[in-house]
Amino acid sequence: MKTCLVTGATGFVGRRLVSQLAELESDVSVIGAGRCECIGPWDRFIEVDLGQEGAKVDLSGVDTVFHLASKAHAVSERPGDDSGYRAIIVEGTRRIVAAAEAAGVQSFVYMSSVKAMGEGESAHASQPIDETMSPEPKTPYGCCKLEAEAIVLESSIPHVVVLRPVMVYGAGHKGNLVRMAGAIRAGRFPPVAENGNRRSMVHIKDLVNASIRAADQSERTNRQVYILAGKQALSTRELYDALREELLIPAISWSFPTVGLRLAARVGDVLGAISGRRMPLDSDTLSKLIGSAWYSSAKCQQDLGVEFSTQNRFLEK
Repeated sequence: MKTCLVTGATGFVGRRLVSQLAELESDVSVIGAGRCECIGPWDRFIEVDLGQEGAKVDLSGVDTVFHLASKAHAVSERPGDDSGYRAIIVEGTRRIVAAAEAAGVQSFVYMSSVKAMGEGESAHASQPIDETMSPEPKTPYGCCKLEAEAIVLESSIPHVVVLRPVMVYGAGHKGNLVRMAGAIRAGRFPPVAENGNRRSMVHIKDLVNASIRAADQSERTNRQVYILAGKQALSTRELYDALREELLIPAISWSFPTVGLRLAARVGDVLGAISGRRMPLDSDTLSKLIGSAWYSSAKCQQDLGVEFSTQNRFLEK
């Protein structure tokens, strides 16, 4: 890699990736791209909104593109409502791929999501999901991610790789783990009963490391799709207890009955149907709370040589 462009460079993952690229021993020039220019670890910045019709970006001289620009997954999305995902995820990807093809970019890494595959909602998953499973996305976000993957994989760019990370954690993240920790601190998150479910996570440093390795142009990794997931997959109760310990909140031994949560979720379904908006707890939310989202990164470890971390601290500063 001589000149790299990172879309979505101002985001949580984008900034970490740009910083890591800048620290490589080889002489790498890093260009950041995003909707609003700001100070960052890049050598120069391109201000562009790929979700806007007619948006163009000149990639002349760029060897490698890391396409991270996206629209965050909305917890409250409803089936059939793409919430603006299509413009940014699908059409934005189509525009950056077309620009890469026109400029002769040699390597393209697309940051997708395991949502493109769908989640294993059974509470007791017998084995982790891997890349051999046929994608069956269940949300508008996941459907758009899968469509964008196809655009990348079917392009004429010589070397392309699609990455599907699970929930990301690490210093500076503001996602579901932080929201869960805040709810626990405020006493609003119920101590769910242990039901043996498993949920995968990946540390930001492992995600960035895998992204850089994926850009290496080899026949073995060309046009491959990789799941990125850490070594552990904790149950919701294990994660709840771990967060309480990290927050220095005393441990508790009792649990809120699952049957009570199911009843509350049904009430949420009814109220949501009447009001036309999602309730804090409904059947969909409950399935994510007590269901499994367990994934294997064995293929990535074998092909890219990435060693994934074991989770120990989730709320790094």
